[in-house]
Amino acid sequence: MAVIDMSSTINAAKNAGLSKFYIARPVLNRDPNRLLKQGIWAYFLLLIFEGALRKWVLPGLSTPLLVVRDPLALWLVLLAWKKNLLPSNLYINIMLLIGGLGIITAMAFGHGNIAVAIYGARILMIHFPLMFVIGRVFDRDDVIKIGKATLWITIPMAALIAMQFYSPQSAWVNRGVGGDTKGGGFDGAMGFFRPPATFSFTNGTALFFGFSAAYIFYFWLTPKGVNRIMLIGATGGLLLAIPLSISRSLTSLVLACLLSALVAISRNPKYLGKLLMAVMVLAITFALLSKTSFFATPMEAFTTRFSNANETEGGLAVCLLTGF
Repeated sequence: MAVIDMSSTINAAKNAGLSKFYIARPVLNRDPNRLLKQGIWAYFLLLIFEGALRKWVLPGLSTPLLVVRDPLALWLVLLAWKKNLLPSNLYINIMLLIGGLGIITAMAFGHGNIAVAIYGARILMIHFPLMFVIGRVFDRDDVIKIGKATLWITIPMAALIAMQFYSPQSAWVNRGVGGDTKGGGFDGAMGFFRPPATFSFTNGTALFFGFSAAYIFYFWLTPKGVNRIMLIGATGGLLLAIPLSISRSLTSLVLACLLSALVAISRNPKYLGKLLMAVMVLAITFALLSKTSFFATPMEAFTTRFSNANETEGGLAVCLLTGF
């Protein structure tokens, strides 16, 4: 079979005076799940910045924006189902069953408000199945791209919670949902409040930086293809976030990521040197930050919160279960 040189064919057609609009060009291979992936990216960004919209950008629409991700999640689930990318499985069926029973029992024996019942069940019936959609649609490259984007977001997010930590609750940066001037922080220690970052509540801060920590450890173990300056900046941002957040949950999440890294090393010792390098960078960064009053103050508040909470609320196990 003869091999046709497409570039030669196009040049010959041009020389013959044919318009470029009539030249057949090779069709690029397009990802059949491209639309789904774009929707997942939109969901990811809304998950992080939805609170910012409700607090600072469109405070007057804070109530409808509370469910701004729901239509997108429902569309993604339905589109994936249409493409046969959401096969029935035990986990989804159980969650749908619990959600449906929750609506029935709320109407029959509870408050009787159908809107409230649907609002409560939507997590199990829409957002939970979306996890399986992401798992079926995303490949390794997509997961890495999400990780790189997370590293870039981690740096300004750390700067934001630093501003919130040192600013009074009446400051614009600490506005609550709907533009509440009383502030969106939550009681911390030594008169400082736990900053909510771009989220509606402070647990978003711990969850975001915990998510970021997983990628930070991963990229230190497999740094190929990632911007080293960005990685170092995100690592510093994570270290700053731990005391600035005044969150025991974040501490436990970071420790869990470290434990996972150690498990990975036990299965593949070639990562040991990279982890040691990462730990060395963390230690040096922590030592340098500790010499500054900017870092010393939140560190003191964090240790005070940690000690007080351990005495009154329990240790890290309780913190993981309660989110505080």
